[in-house]
Amino acid sequence: MLGMLVGSIGAGQIMSRTGHYKYLPTIGTVAMVGALLYLTRLSPDTGNMEFFITIFVLGFGMGPIMSVGTTAIQNAVPLEIMGVATAGYSMFRQIGGAVGVALFGALFTSSLASQLPADHMSIQSLSSQTIANLPEEFQGIVLFGITEALHPIFFVAAIMAGAAFFVSWFLEEKPLV
Repeated sequence: MLGMLVGSIGAGQIMSRTGHYKYLPTIGTVAMVGALLYLTRLSPDTGNMEFFITIFVLGFGMGPIMSVGTTAIQNAVPLEIMGVATAGYSMFRQIGGAVGVALFGALFTSSLASQLPADHMSIQSLSSQTIANLPEEFQGIVLFGITEALHPIFFVAAIMAGAAFFVSWFLEEKPLV
């Protein structure tokens, strides 16, 4: 969230000072792709600071996309339908987020189920307390399984961010009103 806040505020400052916004989402998607690809290397040994910086960069890349999307839509439509256009953009962004969370959740669950030692635990019983109470050898297996189950999610998200990078090249910039 901190990265998104910094990225969004920074993009807003750049837009208000320069009057241009076309390349901000392109830069944001590059940051997102880089951070997501880096997260595909996540392991139980990843340090907290390394993880925090990567997540910050991911949020920083998302910030300009959110603010520029709203600005570009409001700038492209007539004043009479600005509310409808903004609401439509918000609705489709929320629907996409909900569908994405559901799909990524299903992918994570199925991948994690194949990683866990079936004779010792199930996904339904998985919690931080359960993991803490496991023998040390099983803790390592479970933590490794969790990080391995996250890798395909980050990879698919990186592909989607890469697609957004190419779409951002076609963003038509109109002078800010």
